[in-house]
Amino acid sequence: MATPLTADQCASKDGLITLVALGYLLVMFYSGSEPTHENLIQAVSDGVLHSAPHDIVEIEVTRLGDRRRYQRRNAKWYDASINAPLNMTQASELERAITFMRTAAPVRILRPEEIADVDGDPFGLERPLVAIELSTISGPVLSARFGQQAPDGILRYMRLEGQAEVYLMSGFVGNAWQEVASFEESGSRN
Repeated sequence: MATPLTADQCASKDGLITLVALGYLLVMFYSGSEPTHENLIQAVSDGVLHSAPHDIVEIEVTRLGDRRRYQRRNAKWYDASINAPLNMTQASELERAITFMRTAAPVRILRPEEIADVDGDPFGLERPLVAIELSTISGPVLSARFGQQAPDGILRYMRLEGQAEVYLMSGFVGNAWQEVASFEESGSRN
């Protein structure tokens, strides 16, 4: 049967563990390495927006001919048409829509040769349900049109300004922008 540790032995064991941990931290500090956390999910930015969401300072949203502009000033979003801050719910929905453009990768990209024989506007992109333009302080960085839902009822057609490809995006991306486009002026006030 093992003999129990004395108080002095426990203290020296705890001291040794503390010394080893401190030594490890010092080595990492001087080597410049940060600890890795393999169990954490890494942020993915496979979307069509190549700028960081926090760099977006102005957004123009057009829906059925109604054009709205939103500006980020002093870390707060404003409805530029009435110069009023968005309420917290609207600001959160706007941030979420921007983030989706950065993180949601296209499910499929239809190349021009795949849609060359398509007649009319089956994707709803000539008269889009919602069109957006995102800008940083340097100017516009992304313009997109969201058309109809795909036949599966889950995906939505999208085209980037100046590109011939048609993107099939997860429906939640276009739905988020439709939600932003439906903000009411009266709901913009705090």
